[in-house]
Amino acid sequence: MSSLIEMKYWVAYSCLASVAVSACGPSPKAAANQTALAETAISAAWTPAATPAPTVTVTPNPTPTVTVTPTATPTAVPPTCEPATEPAAQEGTIENASVFEIVAAESQARFIIDEVFDRKPNTVIGETNQVSGSLTVDMANPSLSKVGPIRIAAGTLRSDGSLRDYSIHWFILVTRKYETIEFVPISIEGLPERVELGELVTFRICGDLNIRDSTRAETFEVALTALTDTRLDGSASTVINRTNYGLEIPRTPYDVADVSEQVELVIDFVATRGNAENN
Repeated sequence: MSSLIEMKYWVAYSCLASVAVSACGPSPKAAANQTALAETAISAAWTPAATPAPTVTVTPNPTPTVTVTPTATPTAVPPTCEPATEPAAQEGTIENASVFEIVAAESQARFIIDEVFDRKPNTVIGETNQVSGSLTVDMANPSLSKVGPIRIAAGTLRSDGSLRDYSIHWFILVTRKYETIEFVPISIEGLPERVELGELVTFRICGDLNIRDSTRAETFEVALTALTDTRLDGSASTVINRTNYGLEIPRTPYDVADVSEQVELVIDFVATRGNAENN
């Protein structure tokens, strides 16, 4: 490229020189024409040749390959208790067992549920001591022990709010029609080989819980201590979903914005053998 420019410049310079020589001659018009040609040649010599535009090759982006990994089907977790219509048969005899009756005056059944009241979170506790039932306990062979039906007088449940209690009894539990909440044990799991006085024992009671006109299989976690050979001190608890039992929360005139789905049920009990409670 530089050689081409130098050659053009040399040609133009030669032309200009010849014009200058001719301009001294007798023909002014011819000299003017030659001067114009020389100026044109010089302009062309100093104008660089146009650089050709680079060729751009566009390579299309390849379409990304999406690998879809199928989601594994979740494995259903079997319930702790197998629903049953009849209590499971137990081998052996319970001749050495003792029957303990729940003492209502020293016992308490309660429900615990969360709500949003007046735009603030609040925990509601409803309770009653009207709970009854019995336990047949064989201290030497606990696997033969049994628990009878546990009954709670639903109409006696009370919380810290009278308007709430009115809704519970008339619209939620409908206690004028369904007076009792009942748990019928089917099986006991996790009992030790022996029970010693003063020893804390934990186990599970599986059975059917009946609230209103619905019955569901539920599992109570139990902690029990035989304080003496005539007195048991224990606590049983479980968590249920209220909608499983048709326990819908009605609209109310006071500021309850939300009520949780889960309800905790707790029974703290004292049970005594024979007439020990009267001694």
